[in-house]
Amino acid sequence: ELAARFCDDDAEGCELRRGWDSLGDMSDLLRGHDQLRDVLFERLGHVLQTIALTDRRTGRKVIVGNTHLFYHPMASHIRCLKALIACRQLDLERRAQCGEGDERKCDVLLCGDFNSHPR
Repeated sequence: ELAARFCDDDAEGCELRRGWDSLGDMSDLLRGHDQLRDVLFERLGHVLQTIALTDRRTGRKVIVGNTHLFYHPMASHIRCLKALIACRQLDLERRAQCGEGDERKCDVLLCGDFNSHPR
């Protein structure tokens, strides 16, 4: 369960928070707001497609993610949190495909419908 990954460092299944320090703040936020956590993980779906592509000549890899974020105009905070989750998932995929510390051989591209507009 995705929600279980946003937890205290000692708890089982916390690879999202251990691997990315910025998720500590998100974990603290969600721990203090049951309603937000419920909306984020129980009521709204998650859409993220990923693929790892390899250049046959160079061996260089690119991890591509495609997402569709929540549409409501008053839900920028939800889109931001969902984008953070998508980025973390892409980082996990990058680490799985390219290994730790070998970022130069592996690029990441996130695209999709972010349901945002310039102001």
